[in-house]
Amino acid sequence: MANNEPKPLSQEALRAQARQRLGQGPTNIANWTDADVQALVTELELHQEELRIQNETLEHARNRLETAESRYRNLFEQAPIGYLILDGEGRIQEANRAAAELLAPGTDPAGKLLSGFVAPDSQDALHLHQRALTAEDQAHVVDELNLAGEWPSPRTVRIDTVADSAAEAVQFRCALVDITERKALEQSLLKYRTAFEQSRDAIMFSDRDHYLEGNPATLALFGVDSDEAFRDRHPADFSPPFQPDGRPSSQSGRRRMEEAFEHGQAFF
Repeated sequence: MANNEPKPLSQEALRAQARQRLGQGPTNIANWTDADVQALVTELELHQEELRIQNETLEHARNRLETAESRYRNLFEQAPIGYLILDGEGRIQEANRAAAELLAPGTDPAGKLLSGFVAPDSQDALHLHQRALTAEDQAHVVDELNLAGEWPSPRTVRIDTVADSAAEAVQFRCALVDITERKALEQSLLKYRTAFEQSRDAIMFSDRDHYLEGNPATLALFGVDSDEAFRDRHPADFSPPFQPDGRPSSQSGRRRMEEAFEHGQAFF
């Protein structure tokens, strides 16, 4: 079967064919009238002005991009949250000021592996975190990691990482939040919660109108099956209608509760 597709033309052949289609040979300026010359000058001036306008538009766009880049660069650097940009191997490409202070105070962590700043007991968590990011169905991963370094107390961060789909090479964006104080509060709350739950003494919390919570000893004392059944009950609900002094239990209970809130304590 014959191949009827035209062959590519050389530059010279292409120019000759174009001239043939235009029906003209080389331009003979000597035959031009003054009007022809003026028309050409006008056309050139118009073309020059078009180029100048295009150049001004491009310059304006470039200035806008540079301003936007500077603005976002300042936001990145001055943000109170640590931000990192990692390559596919977990190497830090960029780190803002907050991230640098978290990972390596006084130094620049750029160019180093993130794993070098993570405590030994969190290395497995970091490995799983990074591996999860490479899974096709995982573009956003959140974990908690302990940091390495000579800290007065262990530092814990929440790492929130997303894959940067707009980057040409494999790249990840990470946000680091110092949650050390929150973790300490959680541990303290757990300690006091355990003491509350395991105490043999009845301990309860209330506002001026009703109980909010009671430990197991409280539920046993009042003969209540669950904390839900205990909540929203008033002390008078667990008392006889009247007190020994003849006052209604509801009235006495409210008076004692007001005394406790006013003076910080009340015994009855």
